[in-house]
Amino acid sequence: MPSDHYIKKEDIAELFGTTSGVAEETLKKAGVMPIDLGRGRGCGKRWLLSAVMNAIQSIHEKAQPRPARPRSPKLKGGHIGLASMSARDIEKLVRQPLASHPTIQ
Repeated sequence: MPSDHYIKKEDIAELFGTTSGVAEETLKKAGVMPIDLGRGRGCGKRWLLSAVMNAIQSIHEKAQPRPARPRSPKLKGGHIGLASMSARDIEKLVRQPLASHPTIQ
């Protein structure tokens, strides 16, 4: 018996724990399209089980919260970026006594 087979709309609804219409729309948004075996008894739309399981895993991973980026600590007092300083400002900074220097980033 092959391990990968096609499943019905009712089966995907059971995997998603929702109605068959919602499960079908969710798979459609995830890019998993069914094959159609045509009209008649025992026919209709079928989804490849491995594709459905991959979509479920992908949907779950996207729904997980992302870790927040660490913030840079706020410095007391002013801070000056050297790239934004003019040559005259840098010259003034160098000539000041060390204790009076603002924080440089």
